[in-house]
Amino acid sequence: MQSLFDVVVCEPVTLDTESDRSMFVSWVRGLSVHEVVSRRLADFEKEVSASNARIGNLPAMSRVQLSFRRRGSTAEETTQDEALSQRRQLETLFGKDTADAYRVFDTMEHFLRQPEHLRGQLQVQLGETTQAWMVERYHELDDSVLREILGKKVTSKTRKDLDDVSELTHVPLRSCHRQYDNIQRLLGNLEDSVILQHLSVAKEVQDKLGLPLRLSAKYTAVAFLLHVRFHVQRAKRLTAHMTAYDLCWSAMGMLNYWVGDGKYLGAYEASRGKPCLREKEACGRTSTKKRMGLSLLDVEAQSKRANTQAGVGDPADKDAARREGWQNEMEQGLLTVVGLEFDKKWIRLLRVIKTQLFGDYRSNLFDDLRQHAMADLQEAGLLPPTVEAVSQSFRPLVKALASIGSGLSMSKEYRDVFEDLIEKVGNPLRDAGLGLKDTVSVLESLVQGFAKACPPESEAGETEMVDAWRRYIFGVRMCFRYAYRDGHQGFWSTRSRHG
Repeated sequence: MQSLFDVVVCEPVTLDTESDRSMFVSWVRGLSVHEVVSRRLADFEKEVSASNARIGNLPAMSRVQLSFRRRGSTAEETTQDEALSQRRQLETLFGKDTADAYRVFDTMEHFLRQPEHLRGQLQVQLGETTQAWMVERYHELDDSVLREILGKKVTSKTRKDLDDVSELTHVPLRSCHRQYDNIQRLLGNLEDSVILQHLSVAKEVQDKLGLPLRLSAKYTAVAFLLHVRFHVQRAKRLTAHMTAYDLCWSAMGMLNYWVGDGKYLGAYEASRGKPCLREKEACGRTSTKKRMGLSLLDVEAQSKRANTQAGVGDPADKDAARREGWQNEMEQGLLTVVGLEFDKKWIRLLRVIKTQLFGDYRSNLFDDLRQHAMADLQEAGLLPPTVEAVSQSFRPLVKALASIGSGLSMSKEYRDVFEDLIEKVGNPLRDAGLGLKDTVSVLESLVQGFAKACPPESEAGETEMVDAWRRYIFGVRMCFRYAYRDGHQGFWSTRSRHG
């Protein structure tokens, strides 16, 4: 029995052209072949119109026009028929080209899910730069889709609900499935290994998937939020305003301070407004060896931050430069964080601190903390009404913080940590008239005041308590920076009452 089939001989696919890369991005985003063809036609027609080019082999009158003239058509009819014929030909050509490219991408998807096998495959010839670009694009996360996933269990039932997510976010369902499967695959690999106990999750993601640090850090934050199962669903009233961006950066702060020891983050542990040496290195004095591991965009961003801190450029960019500085610090710090579980020894120290503050009537720790914190706030330049408002609510504020910290040992408590911090700490300060800048000053005064109330040069146990309190408050501070950032002006006034 004979079988008929077509044999197509062509050059190997390289994905070096802009058109190929554009089609790959469209495939990753879940666009259909028809949608891509429509876009390519529109782009082509714009290009032709802009350059006033004519398609055809004859400068004055094409062969298509001549054939229509011989049949007795008018000049206007000839032009319309020619344009229609050319559009159909282009649509057919773009359709076949796009369908062929999509078939190649479908074949490569297995290797994109397991980048370690991508280099050894022989189906498509790709350079290392192109491979890295494709893997990064394939593992991109859309914040609108991610926000609907965070707070939910990563199960097959949740995957079935992605139809609603796609309709709500206007992201194609195929793209939603890709992002969800990438997250589910990562969590499955972490749970099936000893990574959570002995290795840095961020470094493991970076090495296994070959992703840049910023995307690896984002996946680590997502894994942490889903592993701990924080209650941050959209339906939660107190956290509904927080975007995926806010939650991921808050999670990175928790990972650095509450899972790790927080020692890597030195940029904002110095006195307020005086960057320490680590921040200077991160924002402008990067060594040649460190720059070799950065992309061109990273180097340009660092140069811009260095110019801003040196007084060069627009002063309005200083806040953005500082934010970029501590974000880079948090991402780098994740490489030193092992696992995704809260530090148990640290939580035990927080419970001791709560007892020392409110359970031991022989201790003067709370009174000393209040005295030093109020003095620090006055020195920081807060207006007297602001200092008075903090003084009146100081005891319930510190007690709420201590109770939330000591409750991190219980899953029922720590899963509500975002809501508890907002409801019991953030909102009372907001209602008292404090802006975000003042609130950050209050939190930092608690760290400085506690260190003075428990001198680190005394006993080793007190030194550990000071460090534990510092880690806890700085983690809270990082959460507030994003829960009440400028983009949420309707939720918290951004006015500062500094003098």
